[in-house]
Amino acid sequence: RFVGLLVRKARESLSQVLPDLLAEVRLLRHQAKVQDADRVRLIFDRGGYKDSLFQELMADPEVSFVAMARATQLNVRQWEAIPESRFRPYQPEGDDNPNLKIACSTTRITDCQYPLPSVVIRDDTPDTKQRWRVLFFENAPGHRPRVETIDAEYRQRQHHETGFAEYVHALVGHSLPKAYQMFRVPNEQGQKRKTIATAEAAHSRQAVHLVAWIKFLTFNLIKDFGAALGKEYAELHVATPVRRYIMRPGRLYLHAGYLIVQLDPFRGDVALNSFIQRLNERRLPIPWLGGLVLRVEIAAKPQGLAAAPNILGQRILANSGPPGRL
Repeated sequence: RFVGLLVRKARESLSQVLPDLLAEVRLLRHQAKVQDADRVRLIFDRGGYKDSLFQELMADPEVSFVAMARATQLNVRQWEAIPESRFRPYQPEGDDNPNLKIACSTTRITDCQYPLPSVVIRDDTPDTKQRWRVLFFENAPGHRPRVETIDAEYRQRQHHETGFAEYVHALVGHSLPKAYQMFRVPNEQGQKRKTIATAEAAHSRQAVHLVAWIKFLTFNLIKDFGAALGKEYAELHVATPVRRYIMRPGRLYLHAGYLIVQLDPFRGDVALNSFIQRLNERRLPIPWLGGLVLRVEIAAKPQGLAAAPNILGQRILANSGPPGRL
C-alpha cells in the first residue's frame, strides 16, 4: 500500500528527499495514533547513499534502517581487509549461487562520525562483475537480528519497486499535470514550437499532488478489493482484478431508493458472490446522491445489446454490410 505522497522537483535524489519522507511518515503515524509514532524503520537503496544523511540517521535514536552501500574505493579497501575467518558460506533463499559468503563488520565513511554496522556479502565467483554487496544497518533498540535476517529484510524492498511499477503501468502513473509552464517563441513559420524557458507555475505542485494522490488512493482501493475477495486474490497485480472484475459491461438504474449497479454475467463472476453479498448487507448510503443506497448485482443473463451480439456488431459496423442489408 502507499501511505504518503510528496511532490518534489524531478532532479532531486533520494538522499535529498529522504529526511522529508521520514518527517511525513512520522506525521502519518501520529495521525493514526500509532504507539511510538516517532520510531521508524527505513529500507532504501543506493539512491539514499550520502555521508551526511547516514550521520543524521545514526544520530536519531528513534530511527533504524537497512540501506545498500556503494562500492567506493575507500569502502572496498575496508571490506577487503576483513579477515577470512569472519566469513562463512551463505545461501539466501531463491539464490542458487554457491560462491557467496557473508560476514558482519563495520564501515567508516568520510563525513559520518559513526562506524556503520555492515552486512558484507562477498561473491567469490571468478570474474564476477559485482563482488561486493554490502548493507549498512542500524537496529532498533533491543533488537539484534542475524545478518541473514537483515539481508532477507532488505530483499523485501523489491516489493516497493513492484508496487510502483504496477502504479505506473496499470494506472498510467506518469500521466500527470504539467509541473511547469513552457515559454515559447515563434519559429520561421510562425509556429510557437521553440521553448526558450520553463518555470514552475503557482499551482503546479498542487495539481500534480492532487492527481497523483487520486491515483495512489485508487491503487490502495483496488488492493483492498482484491484482499476482500480472499487470500488467493490479495497478491494479484492491480491490473488483474480491474480487468477481471471491475471493467465489465453493465448498467445503472434507480429503484425504490437504491442505486443498482448491475453487471452482465461473465466467466468467473462467482468469485464476486460473497463480496457482493457482504457489500449489499451493509446498505451503504451515498451522501452526494441524496442518500441513495448502493446495491450491486450480477444479471441472470446478458441484457440489452449484449444479449444479441449479432445486432451489436451491426450497430457498431453499420456501413460494413453488403448493399441492401442492415
